[in-house]
Amino acid sequence: MSDAAVTTYLIKAFWSQVETTIDWVINRSGAVHVHVDDILYGYERLLKQIDSNLTLHMTHAIPEDSMEMVIGCDGYAESISSVMSLVQAAPVLGNLKVRAFHDRLSDIPTSIETSEEELKLEDIWFHISQSADGLFLSLFIKEFSGLDEDNRVEAVMYYLDAFIGEFDMMTRVSTLNWYGLPPEPLDFGLKPLNELRHDFDLLRTQVKPVGVTLH
Repeated sequence: MSDAAVTTYLIKAFWSQVETTIDWVINRSGAVHVHVDDILYGYERLLKQIDSNLTLHMTHAIPEDSMEMVIGCDGYAESISSVMSLVQAAPVLGNLKVRAFHDRLSDIPTSIETSEEELKLEDIWFHISQSADGLFLSLFIKEFSGLDEDNRVEAVMYYLDAFIGEFDMMTRVSTLNWYGLPPEPLDFGLKPLNELRHDFDLLRTQVKPVGVTLH
């Protein structure tokens, strides 16, 4: 069986599992001693077989007896096609809304609790610039200890998706750099992260999407 055939089979298997279990998840999520997490883990396990970069986020939607499923790829542009193939193959279910990638948020938290410490929005600053190859985004985090050591990195990525959207983050930002925050960030021409959306939108239409062709 070819790789394409295997992927097609796994996509069908994923949506078949969702179709047969989503009612159970919706009706019992939040209940005590009910293994909803086991079913969601089954969804995620199948997704990782399709593409190891795929992510799944599920929340209750309106009306209350429905849910929203967001399929993303954790910022890996090479997996955009996997996300789109999955979403396009989604069955029509009245109680499940399927969406590709995390959209911008209108209600952004001022802090995020991580496994070890709290990340405050005010502790993240940025600098953004444009070139022919895309947008260059530099992040400056207070007391930053490095990408491999700092457990706040995932929370910072959440903020980036919240401010500019996962798809734009992958396809418009060609370079992302990480630094420690200097004592006087204004002296270095930096801006607080809550201004990122405004500055990003001023430049967004001036650069072509990186690594994807839009039709």
